[in-house]
Amino acid sequence: MMPKRGFSTTAALSSSVSSTASTRGASSCSRTSSIARKSSGCSEAAQEGPALSVVEATSEQCPHGGQVILIDETEHVLCQGAPGDDGASPEIEVSDATAEECDEGGVVITLDGESWANAWGSSDLRTWLNATFADAFSPELGDALTPITIPWVSITNGGLTTGGDVDAVFIASRTELGGEAVEGDGEVLDGFADPATAAERRLESATPGQYWTRTGMWTTYSGSEYPMSAWMVTPSGDFVSGNWSSDLFGVWPMININGRTLVVQRESDRFEVITLD
Repeated sequence: MMPKRGFSTTAALSSSVSSTASTRGASSCSRTSSIARKSSGCSEAAQEGPALSVVEATSEQCPHGGQVILIDETEHVLCQGAPGDDGASPEIEVSDATAEECDEGGVVITLDGESWANAWGSSDLRTWLNATFADAFSPELGDALTPITIPWVSITNGGLTTGGDVDAVFIASRTELGGEAVEGDGEVLDGFADPATAAERRLESATPGQYWTRTGMWTTYSGSEYPMSAWMVTPSGDFVSGNWSSDLFGVWPMININGRTLVVQRESDRFEVITLD
C-alpha cells in the first residue's frame, strides 16, 4: 500500500503573511502525517520588495498572545489559540531569520513546531524515508542500502533553487519520471524515457493515485507567491502542482542498493533479497 505523507521544509516568503496562513496551518496540524508549517518572511532591498517588521500583539488583538507582522505598513495579526489540545488553533512562534534564510533580514514563523515548503534537501519527508521507513526494512535489505547524492530543484517564478543531498531512500523527481526536464532535477530514468509509455509506467505502484515528486514548485495564495508546493503525479499519470506541501498524498519510495545485491519479485508482490558472493 502506498503510504501518504506531506512534503515540506523551510521556505522564504517574500510577500505578505496573513492570518489566513495560520488558519490553514491549524487544519493541517490535525492530520496524522502532515509534515510542516514553518516559513521565513524575508525583507528585501527597498527597490525589490516589501519592508517587514514584527511586534507582539496586544491583549485586545490576541487574548492568548500572538504577533503582528507589519509589511509595508499593512498589519497581519497571527494569534495563538486558547490553551488545550483540541487542535483548534496552532501555536505560533516568531524568531529572527538567519542570513542564509534571508539576505536582507527577516523572520521565521513557526506554526505548531512544524514547517511547510518544498526544498527536498531539508524536508521532513526525506528524513522520514531514511529513518522511520528505512528502519522497517529487513536486515539484508538494510545492509544493502547505499547512499548516493540526490539532486533536487525548487522551481520559483523566474528561477530555480537547486541542491544535492546524500540519501539511500528518496522519491523521484518530475524529470526522472519522464516529465518536462529541468536542469539540476536529475536524468530521466530508463523506465520512463519513452513518452508513449511513461504515463502508464508512472501508475505501476500497487495502489495508483496521486503521489509527490521531489521537484518543488511555487504556487499562489491570496494573490501572493509562496514556495510551498511540489509537482505530483495524478491518477491519470500526468503531472500537476498547486497543493500545499503539507497536504497528504502518496509517496512512491525508491532505494539505491549496492551492486552485490539483487531484489527479485516473487508472487503476491513480495520480494526476495539475494546477496551475491
